[in-house]
Amino acid sequence: MMTPPMTNYVPLKSELAVFMGAYERAANSPDVEQVVRFIAEDARY
Repeated sequence: MMTPPMTNYVPLKSELAVFMGAYERAANSPDVEQVVRFIAEDARY
C-alpha cells in the first residue's frame, strides 16, 4: 500500500481546525440560523 504525500497535511489540519471552531460556536449559539448553514440541503432527520 502506497502512502500519499503529506504535503497538504498542515493546511488541511488548519482548515479543519477553523471549520470545527466555527461549527462549535454555531452549535453553542442560541441562533438556529448559525447552525443551519452547516446542514446539507438534502439532510433528513
